[in-house]
Amino acid sequence: MVAMARLALLLAALLAACAARLRPTRATFLVETNSLKVNFPIELRGAYAASIGNFGRTFYGGTLSGQLFYPGVNSLHTTDSPWGCEPFHYGQDTFPPAQRGMARVVVVDRGDCYFVEKVYYAQQAGAEAVIVADDVESDTFVMMDTPQDDPRNPDKHLSELAANITVPSMLVLKSTGDMLKDALRDGKDVLMTLDWTDSVPHPDARVEWELWSNSNDACGAKCDAQKTFVQNFGGIARVLERGGYTRFTPHYITWFCPEEYRSSTECLSECIAGGRYCSPDPDDNLREGYEGKDVVVENLRQLCVFRQANATGEPWLWWSYVTQFGVVCTMADNTYGEQCAERVLSNLSPDWDLQATRDCVGDPTADRPIAVLDAEQQAQVGDDATGRGDVTILPTVVINNAQYRGSLTANNLLRAICAGFEEHAMPDICSTGSQGGESAGSSAINECYSSNHGGCWHTEVPGVGNFSACKDTPSSYTCECPEHFEGDGRTCAPKDECSNLQMCSCSRCRCESVPGGPLNPAFCTTEPLHCTAAAGYQGCFTDHANGVHGNMTCVDVDRVGSAPPTSRCECPRGYEGDGVSCVDSCDSGAVECKCKHCECYAGPITMERPSKCGCKKGYLRAEGVAAGEEGSCVSAGGASGGADMGTLVLIVCVSVGLAGAMGFGFYKMRLRREMDGEIRSIMSQYMPLENQQQQNGGMMVGRTQFGLDDDDDDQLAGGGVGGGAL
Repeated sequence: MVAMARLALLLAALLAACAARLRPTRATFLVETNSLKVNFPIELRGAYAASIGNFGRTFYGGTLSGQLFYPGVNSLHTTDSPWGCEPFHYGQDTFPPAQRGMARVVVVDRGDCYFVEKVYYAQQAGAEAVIVADDVESDTFVMMDTPQDDPRNPDKHLSELAANITVPSMLVLKSTGDMLKDALRDGKDVLMTLDWTDSVPHPDARVEWELWSNSNDACGAKCDAQKTFVQNFGGIARVLERGGYTRFTPHYITWFCPEEYRSSTECLSECIAGGRYCSPDPDDNLREGYEGKDVVVENLRQLCVFRQANATGEPWLWWSYVTQFGVVCTMADNTYGEQCAERVLSNLSPDWDLQATRDCVGDPTADRPIAVLDAEQQAQVGDDATGRGDVTILPTVVINNAQYRGSLTANNLLRAICAGFEEHAMPDICSTGSQGGESAGSSAINECYSSNHGGCWHTEVPGVGNFSACKDTPSSYTCECPEHFEGDGRTCAPKDECSNLQMCSCSRCRCESVPGGPLNPAFCTTEPLHCTAAAGYQGCFTDHANGVHGNMTCVDVDRVGSAPPTSRCECPRGYEGDGVSCVDSCDSGAVECKCKHCECYAGPITMERPSKCGCKKGYLRAEGVAAGEEGSCVSAGGASGGADMGTLVLIVCVSVGLAGAMGFGFYKMRLRREMDGEIRSIMSQYMPLENQQQQNGGMMVGRTQFGLDDDDDDQLAGGGVGGGAL
């Protein structure tokens, strides 16, 4: 909130300072007017002043006869709102038809919404002209201007509504409006004539007119509309200037920063020359992007371009420069500025004096006045003596000191300019196609026939023809690369005709075309093989020494993109080299054999011939050892030589170990048997053994019935002789 309050205070101070410095005693903002003439009823007959709406269409130099209708009074439905702030419920059926030969003129009350909304909704209901009746008693007019879109109500696209208004509109004083509405309430038909014949002064055979604009291209719909207008009206302006029918002057609005604010962030960002000349920030962001001072510098450069062009007798070159700058040097592309501007000027005219333009612009950072911009600030102020009003709105057109009002299109402005000529002095362009739409100016001199092709790219292809990017349009010209070329229109290059030729998709297909040659379209052909005997295999290596006379190393390469297929020399496996000269890998030492009984083996002589280590004659590969490594070859007869003795010793040791283990096991088993026999012999002296009982056919005396055996020696029962002792 503090920042917003500070900004509001700054803007108020800027306006106050501008008013005090430039116009201390005048208040000459003028609202352009036309005449409203009432024909019936008789008691109201007379002319009444009305201000012209700054949107829609204005019939400069013409008149419109119509019948007046008021919503809710003589409309078809009594529930219609007299303010017209919403779409009329019944649309085109809201008002009855006007009398024969009359246009339907609708009057609505001022208040509750924007002017553009009232006029747009009335137009949608069938109005062919709209009158807004003021609701405040006053003897002065306000201007009905196009508002900015309201950020508090994003659903209301006001600039879009204004752009779609095609009917004329005007504001009348409250007294006039009350008089007209009372007559309608009394049931009387009100017939009138809307007259714009004197809206533009027409003192002589030449019209002086001005365009107040801005080089800013980041302000949304208004900037886009201004840029479109310049492009569309350029051809018309050139016709009028070359014929001497008009004298055109471009202007740019600036303000200055008050002394006490010159060190503020706002003034440092938006002003040049020590705060003397300022312009709003293009995107309302002081922290990033382009700044207001960038716009001021470009405005200054465009004024300098006009002065240079005017001094050479070609003031219309300003239109060419501004048109091309608007297309090429944009803030969105980060190309807005001096470097791009000078490139446009160089393309515009090879003889353009860039240094003179730089000198005119000077050093914007210097704290000093700039005469060109001082003159602009003075011209911005109105003059009571001539009836000229202050210029405060962008864009503004001034024709013979009267400000143009209405939608700024090429067709509308041409009509307004033509209304500024005295009778019988209108140029042909005012009647040849000028009233039919945006094609006005079709009779303009074709800039593409000039020596520099309007600053567009051009070239000559010997034997084919001349090519230019300059394209004539009904009202101007544009720079567009011709067929078979690509680029931005200021620079063009031959297009790769084969890049999108889908039929050339096979590996050996080749696309052929003459770059930029419209008489030589792209076509597809099959590339022949390069690696043939007739072509000597392209000089690639062939192993004649070993009886190989065919292709060993020449390889045909497939097409890559649009490049034609080729061939290359590549040494086959088993060889080393660059493909033209190849050496056997065994001879070159590329294959190294480490074992004693190995040798490099080249195998069959073919393109896929492997080179590897093999065993010498009489030796076999040993399993588990890599080829060429020590021990990988053993004797086919079993003797492997000194290098294999370790294996033989290992085998012998293993055999002896196994034999010893078997002998020790046999000895242990025999010893146990002998010990078992001796034990049984001793025990037999104290008790009868199992085999003795069987021989005697009886039981042991003094023992249990459980016999003693090898498996139950730990389960002896008590109760025998000696109280259980053996």
